[in-house]
Amino acid sequence: MTHHTWIIGAGKGMGQSYGQVFPNPVFLSRTAPPPFNMDVTDINPEQLNALIAQYPPGILIYNAFVPRRATPSSVMADDLVYDFKVHVVGLVQVIQACEVALQGASKPAVIITGGGFAHDPHPALFSLGLGKAVQLNAAKSLMKHWQGTNIRVCYVTVNGPINKATGIDPDAIAQAALDWYDTDQTQLEIAVT
Repeated sequence: MTHHTWIIGAGKGMGQSYGQVFPNPVFLSRTAPPPFNMDVTDINPEQLNALIAQYPPGILIYNAFVPRRATPSSVMADDLVYDFKVHVVGLVQVIQACEVALQGASKPAVIITGGGFAHDPHPALFSLGLGKAVQLNAAKSLMKHWQGTNIRVCYVTVNGPINKATGIDPDAIAQAALDWYDTDQTQLEIAVT
């Protein structure tokens, strides 16, 4: 059985770079054509199960995020809830649905595109920082949860805006994640600056 690399949050930048280096990519996002159009804030379990059956995941790359500009004193509660659904709830729902398929893969992994804001928050991107901090916590919990299994977890800490002009190249980030994967590394976090 062929296992695929699911890239959730597959935009033109980071998502496409992951797809260029990881095997058998399946791009899932709100704007993708059916049946790959997945909104992580409103996951359809039937659609998700059909995708798992047709394109079984062996690698999950969670890249969905909301770069909302709002400070702790200006962020709206509804926006915070929406962002939490993108950053955390979608991640957990996809992992729960795909766990059995991952266990059946020869070299399963969950890779989360994280951010330096998990360690060093930026008040103007308050919600994103919260989301990245919770994703890091989720990665740590998953690593402990799957201890003794063949599923590995990686949190890719991106320290700055992803942009070739700034030197934080999406292709380099994807390659760093692939290097982690290919060399059977077990450390939880890799940093890209």
